[in-house]
Amino acid sequence: QVIDYETINTRQVNDFVVKIACHNQHSTSTTQQMINAVLYYYNNILRKTEFKNEIIRPQKEHTLPKVLSKDEIERILNACINLKHKTMLCLIYSCGLRAGELISLKVNDIGSDRKIINIQQAKGFKDRTVMLSDKILDKLREYYKEYRPKTYLFEGQYGDQYTTSSLRMV
Repeated sequence: QVIDYETINTRQVNDFVVKIACHNQHSTSTTQQMINAVLYYYNNILRKTEFKNEIIRPQKEHTLPKVLSKDEIERILNACINLKHKTMLCLIYSCGLRAGELISLKVNDIGSDRKIINIQQAKGFKDRTVMLSDKILDKLREYYKEYRPKTYLFEGQYGDQYTTSSLRMV
């Protein structure tokens, strides 16, 4: 079927988008990029702005995260021999911290007397507080005695903030 791309209507474009989304093995984000390319062509090249608001976009599929078993977590933590790295991983796991939250922690964010961590400007720029277990508090004290961080709880090689890329390598 031959299509004149200059006279195509939004219903035909929507049919094409549904075909891409349903019949091909593309992710939702790839399909979104394809839609953006089509919209760019119609909005900026052909100056047909009605396409912008009338194209139906597929919804991103909601999948449950993969959860590691207790044994898998133990093996990961036991394989880590560097105290700083092990402490970082333990904090992420036990407190449910995101990588950015962990590396942004400052020494004074740890409330050891109340067994809490104050997380500033977390996801959505919201502050939150998480509980510390006795085990992780002991690990933090051991880490602090050895590394003596000044500003950030986990500092890089030169005393600056630890980087997310370094944490991901750990």
